[in-house]
Amino acid sequence: MTPTDSDDDLKTKARGLKHRLEAYEAKHQKPTPPNTVEDLVQAQRGISFAITIIIELIVPVAVGGVVGHQLDLWLGFKALFIFIFILLGLGVAFIQIKRLAEGRDDISSFRRRRPLDTKPPKDHG
Repeated sequence: MTPTDSDDDLKTKARGLKHRLEAYEAKHQKPTPPNTVEDLVQAQRGISFAITIIIELIVPVAVGGVVGHQLDLWLGFKALFIFIFILLGLGVAFIQIKRLAEGRDDISSFRRRRPLDTKPPKDHG
């Protein structure tokens, strides 16, 4: 920027600088955090689904291991029943995870006796 630059040259340089700054900011813009209630609820649902899957994997295998270990102690085997019941626990865990992935958990698979929007019958007393 010298005293001999004209106003038009300065305006052109300023516009070019503005476009380069906008391009830089667009390229290096940080992702916006979830700020709406729907985004937060969706994130919480994802976390709860992940925790549910972890629990559904651990609990049946652990119960199978404990039951198998107790049967081995009671019947005098070394590790026969613990192996069988851990495999059964894995099978149960994978079946339950498949049901969760399909959206059929235990509560939703039961048939309802009456619709939820109807009132319960009155007592006869």
